[in-house]
Amino acid sequence: MLMKTKVLTVNLREREKAARSIEQAAKAISAGEVIVFPTETSYGLGADATNPQAVAKVYELKGRPEGKPLPIIVSDLGMAKEYAEINPVAEELARAFMPGPLTLIVDKKPSLPDALSKQGVAFRIPSNHFARAITSESGKPVTSTSANESDKPPIYRESEVRQAFEGKVPLILSSGDLTETLSSTIIDTRCYPPKLVREGPVPFTEIMKVLDSIAKKAEESMPSVCPPAVEVQE
Repeated sequence: MLMKTKVLTVNLREREKAARSIEQAAKAISAGEVIVFPTETSYGLGADATNPQAVAKVYELKGRPEGKPLPIIVSDLGMAKEYAEINPVAEELARAFMPGPLTLIVDKKPSLPDALSKQGVAFRIPSNHFARAITSESGKPVTSTSANESDKPPIYRESEVRQAFEGKVPLILSSGDLTETLSSTIIDTRCYPPKLVREGPVPFTEIMKVLDSIAKKAEESMPSVCPPAVEVQE
């Protein structure tokens, strides 16, 4: 049975209207619902990452096998530290490149369910105003996997995201057609040197330059081999 989907258009020129829309989005997420929202890359599926039932809905909407980890977004580094083990490498990179198109894999705390990921968690602080505001307003980390069926291309156009998800989610936040950009750089920081999982807008060479100042400390305190890989699908 199809549900009624509310579509709200948001833009930074109408801040009061956008704030009301963000509040509605946060309320839906807090109620265990899944929403569609814009990110700095494509449209994403957002749910309370601490709620196993909400996370299960994301897997169902994507047709993605459970057990394949979902990335999350957080509002700031403080929120990241509440739900994940932020090692010195991750903290240094987060302070240098976030908000922005960098995803870091770290160990997760028990407050994040195994339904999201068992081995670790991939997080970023988005540069998109609406994405960051939604997680800030909800007070919880939010899933940020792309709004598309598993193994299909990400969706950038408003018409396509409405066609795909109207009747399936209670709320779509639309900021029109998005500019197609590279997906974020992904770095596994659970070992030193860190492992490049996917090249993206932030070059690996720049990442290693930033880490020069803590290289000795990281080599002494961190394992040289990363734990099993966390497969990230945005």
